[in-house]
Amino acid sequence: MIFKTLLLSLSVALHVGLTSEPPACPEIQISYNVSPTESSTSSIQFEIKGGSAPYSIIFFDSKGRLMSQDFTTNTFSQLTSGNYQCLVVDKNKCSNILNVIIP
Repeated sequence: MIFKTLLLSLSVALHVGLTSEPPACPEIQISYNVSPTESSTSSIQFEIKGGSAPYSIIFFDSKGRLMSQDFTTNTFSQLTSGNYQCLVVDKNKCSNILNVIIP
């Protein structure tokens, strides 16, 4: 009986230790600037504040198709007018998404 009680106590202690809440994510702020080019396309540059660098920037078009997954740049070019989404993930896996409209 003592063995069963000890096992139950150990099981509860382990379970409580494993169910701790993950740390809260600080807000990641995304701003952008759209620049028209000489052709009928535009470029967009993102500025990211908050969270913890380095950041991963994943860029989608309005149909959810992956446009770029270049983790080394915050500028995307040769974009036609339309709706886009920018997903930013920081080193702690905290994220934010921004909808972008290029006229």
